[in-house]
Amino acid sequence: TGVFMGAPAVMAALMLAVDDSRLISAFEMAKSANFNHDVHATSNLRLVSLPRLEQHVLDLTAAGLPVSDDAACLAGLTEVRYLFVFAETGDVVIGGPAGDWTVDDTGRSVGIAQHRPTLKLDDLVTLSRTFSSGGTGFFMCSIDPKPEQVKAVQDLVGRSGALSTQNVGAFTKKAEETLGLQNVFVQGIPADSRVASVIVDADYQMKLIGIGKRDGADGMKSYFDLISRSERRGASMDALRWWMTVGYEAIYVAPNQQAFEFSGRSIRCLSENQVVQKDGTHQGTGKSEKANSEFARLFTENLPKLADQEMLFADLQNIFDLALVSALVQSHGIGHQVGWHSEAFGIDGSYKPADVPVPDELMTAASFRTYRGGDIVVQVAGGVRGDLKS
Repeated sequence: TGVFMGAPAVMAALMLAVDDSRLISAFEMAKSANFNHDVHATSNLRLVSLPRLEQHVLDLTAAGLPVSDDAACLAGLTEVRYLFVFAETGDVVIGGPAGDWTVDDTGRSVGIAQHRPTLKLDDLVTLSRTFSSGGTGFFMCSIDPKPEQVKAVQDLVGRSGALSTQNVGAFTKKAEETLGLQNVFVQGIPADSRVASVIVDADYQMKLIGIGKRDGADGMKSYFDLISRSERRGASMDALRWWMTVGYEAIYVAPNQQAFEFSGRSIRCLSENQVVQKDGTHQGTGKSEKANSEFARLFTENLPKLADQEMLFADLQNIFDLALVSALVQSHGIGHQVGWHSEAFGIDGSYKPADVPVPDELMTAASFRTYRGGDIVVQVAGGVRGDLKS
C-alpha cells in the first residue's frame, strides 16, 4: 500500500489527557472569540464552526447560489491545530493559522502569508463521510504491478544474463516497458474525489524520490544512496514496500474533554521487504532491511521540509488533519454532544463534492545505479493509507 489512514487504534494510541493550563487558556479564548468575519485578514488562530459552516452551505444551496469561495477554502485555514467543543452553543470548532489566499496555476488555493494550500470543504465532506457512522473508517491507495507483468520481468531477468555497465541502461528500459502500466487502487473514499487525487499523486512522487528519479527535500535520500555493499551483494529480486500513514505524536486533550491539540508530524513513512513469488505475487516478511527502513526514517524526518517546498505534500498533511478531526468527532460522539446532526455533510448528505479525475493506472518508472567494484542495482517503482482504526 502507499497511503493508509484508519481510526480506533490510532485514537487509542494518540489520546493523551493532560492538565494543560495552556490548552484550557486556548479553549477560553476560543469561547470568547470576536467573530471577526474578515476571512481575508491574516490570523494566527482562525476559528471555524463546522455546524455553522454546514448551515451556511445549506442556506446558499436553498437560495440557488453556488458555494462561496471563502466556504470552499474554509475561511483561509491552512492547517488544523485545535479542535474545540462548545455544547452550550452547539459548535464544533477547528482552529489554526489562516489568511487571504490566491489560486495558483494548478487551480489550488494557496494562503498568501503561509505559502501553504488552504483546507478544502470538499475534502472535509469526503472525510466526514468516511469516518462517520456507516462510513468505511479508513482511506488508502496503492500502486501495484500486475502479477503477470512481474512474472514477465522475472523471465526477462532469467534470460538477460549478467548485467554490465554497457547493457544495464537497455535492460532497465526493457524492465520498465515490461512491467508497464501498474494498477492504482483507491479504497475507503470515492475514487473520483480530490482526497483520492492527492494521495495517489503523493504516493507516486514518494516512490520517484525512493528510486532517485527526482529530488526530495534536503536530508532525504534515495534507496540507491542508502544500500550498503553487503546488501547489494546479497540482493535478489525483492519488493520494497513504502507507504505513508498517520504520524502524529499525540493528541493533547484538556481535562474537560472539550479541547484537543494536534502534536507532532502528521505523516510518517513505513517500509517492509517483501518476497516476489514465482507467479509474480508478493509475500510480506514483516521486516524491513537497514537501507529500506532508513529511507522511510529519513523521508519521515524531512517530510515537513518537503511540504514547505511542494504544495502537494502540504495538501497531504491537510488531508490527514481533516481526517483526524473527522475521526475524533465520530469516536467521541462530539456531534451528539452539541446536538449537531449533519444534513449536508453527513454520509447521505445533500452536498456533493466535485468529481476529480484520478488515474486507475500509472506507468512504471525505473532507474539504475552502478557502484565502484562493479555492483549494479536496478529499481522499478510504481500508496497512501489512512487508518485511524489501527
